[in-house]
Amino acid sequence: MRVLYLVRAASQAVKEWTSNLSLGLPRYGIQIEIVDAEDWMPPETGAGVDLGVSSKLRSRASDFDIVHAFGYRTAWACAEAFGIGEAWLYTATDPPKTRHPELIKRLNKAQAGLCGGQAIHTMLSDAGCIGLETTYPPVVVPAYVPDKDSARNDLGLGPDDRAIVLPPDFGESPRFGGMRFLTEGDRWRNMAAADLYLPGTSSSLIYMAEAMVIGCPPLLPQQLAYEFIEPFVNGFTTPSHDALESTLIELLAMGLTLESVSYAVKLRGKELFDFDPICDRHSAIYYEIGSRGA
Repeated sequence: MRVLYLVRAASQAVKEWTSNLSLGLPRYGIQIEIVDAEDWMPPETGAGVDLGVSSKLRSRASDFDIVHAFGYRTAWACAEAFGIGEAWLYTATDPPKTRHPELIKRLNKAQAGLCGGQAIHTMLSDAGCIGLETTYPPVVVPAYVPDKDSARNDLGLGPDDRAIVLPPDFGESPRFGGMRFLTEGDRWRNMAAADLYLPGTSSSLIYMAEAMVIGCPPLLPQQLAYEFIEPFVNGFTTPSHDALESTLIELLAMGLTLESVSYAVKLRGKELFDFDPICDRHSAIYYEIGSRGA
């Protein structure tokens, strides 16, 4: 089976998400090709634009059994090019910026809608989307990632130094005294060394997934946390952005708590983001969709 992964102006996070899946699926007899359609798929839609994009997409997809769109713009393009009943699906990697009926109508033409988290699933379901399933990005940990002590030594962190790792899409680092925010250099080493992971307001799920899998506890907004963690068991929460500094000060003083939560979050990360079960599920979805058109 050949599956086309369709992205547009893919962020680094989406590139990792799709690349990780492409590594795991060949063992199921599924070959993945990732195509970034930015050159021929403009951000705007409309009758004239859709017609031209549909022609290019049908031509590009002619040698594939299934098209898997990552993101809403590419899902819209698939709906226009293939309509209802054809072998295509989408993954909503981020919350929708709009829940306009025209978008929902097109998403409902897909054979399946995969949602990168329960919050996205709820938003799309409430807007009228059908055929939804929650999924997570599979994490592939590079072989070179050091253990915590080695990573902290590499960064010059002493036993009493506290460090917070920020994802690549965080934006400007906070300016809180007595804390070191890790943003430069190797992200995996930074996550291995850090005491906490702090997501940005629009950070991709895959960065948090990577942090959890190697034992770096996330500090999440309360309204988003409970899908992923249990506070003070395998992660932490903050009540609001205004309370972030005071929450960090309190947490970073809890050395033994951080150590125990670090162990527990690694188990939780494996439960949610383990490579093999996620690839298993994707392969099952693809073969199910393929069988409908057989």
